[in-house]
Amino acid sequence: MVLATSWRDRWSSWELQFVGCGWKRRMAETIQYAQKVVSGRTQSKGSALLWITSLKTAIDTEGFVQQFSAELAGLVLETLPSYGLRTQQRAVNQWVTTALGHEEFLKAFAGSVIKACSAKQPPQNAFRLLEWSCLVLEQLPEGSGKAVQKLLEAQGNQLDTLINSSNSHTGQQRWRAAERVVMRLLRRRPSLLRDYTSAAAASSSPGLVKVTLAASLQQQTQQPQQLDSNAAVDALLLVLCDKVVAAREPPKPVQLAAYGPLLSSLTPEQLTGQLVPAACKAMRRTPEPAITALVGLLQYVKLDLSSSAVELVNLLLQQLRAKEAVRGVANGALSAIAARVQDPAVALQLVQCVCGVLDGSAEGKVKVAAERAALAAALAALADIPTTQPGMQEAVTTAAAFCSRYYKDE
Repeated sequence: MVLATSWRDRWSSWELQFVGCGWKRRMAETIQYAQKVVSGRTQSKGSALLWITSLKTAIDTEGFVQQFSAELAGLVLETLPSYGLRTQQRAVNQWVTTALGHEEFLKAFAGSVIKACSAKQPPQNAFRLLEWSCLVLEQLPEGSGKAVQKLLEAQGNQLDTLINSSNSHTGQQRWRAAERVVMRLLRRRPSLLRDYTSAAAASSSPGLVKVTLAASLQQQTQQPQQLDSNAAVDALLLVLCDKVVAAREPPKPVQLAAYGPLLSSLTPEQLTGQLVPAACKAMRRTPEPAITALVGLLQYVKLDLSSSAVELVNLLLQQLRAKEAVRGVANGALSAIAARVQDPAVALQLVQCVCGVLDGSAEGKVKVAAERAALAAALAALADIPTTQPGMQEAVTTAAAFCSRYYKDE
């Protein structure tokens, strides 16, 4: 007997040993051998070759996938910890794409992916599970509402793992790749955007919110008449106002960053009609988390805040006078607001608001020294007014003159 010299020859010679055998026996032995290869109990060099030779041939055999769908789904999941090379992963993904054309494997694999997503996964595994869930979602027939919902819940966990690990260079690359995977799915199945929006709104998952917004805003740019993308943006703005701005705990930076694309593309109507009223209401109920959220959100807002600045500043002054705990974050909010005021008259009005409270002309003399110090710090926070903007000089000179006079009297 002549020994095969190449890996491809070895696979071919192995396959030929089963010619003439019953197909069930032959396919069962194919599964057993594949399990040994994937688990590392045989030559690892054949791990990628397995999916483009024996298993690729077997999948075309009538009845094979139907008979062994559960085993095949489990076999794919076994590659999670052992297939680190992208060439190996692509070979598996190509095989999975073909196998998903069989209804039995589609159901078995969807269940296996959902189960795997319920466990905490490292980022590299989370990315592969995301890929597989997108492959399943692409193949699911219309009307698979419950399956889609469960898969998107599972995706949310994996996307959160990826976005939370995106502070490194490798993590950023992996996150961008994850966004591309979801965007490609939504280009192929645009009707799924409604499901993504519902899942993101229900879970408030930062990763799910971010990819949904990315897809929605891209659709708005390319297809302005697309109703699903407009509805997605409106729905997630409502979630931002109700679940992030009004939350009883300060939001995490990654949660605020997820809404960054939405905040940077706000319309004036959305800003003054939804976001600002929600922020004002939340600051009255839960000042510290609401003001923390406001500071984080404003870093993404590009619009002129002149129409809302006076209302926000007056509310912040009330809170920092009443609650020592919020003074630091309130000054951060004042700086952020001042930096986004383009109207010189409003800038002057902001300075006058603080000066009037501090010198007692607006609400009577401030007797507590710590409170006066807090108001002085608030006036200093307004120094972020864009002084290069034409007409801002009056606000600057008013603040400077007041400080000179006040500190002399103090």
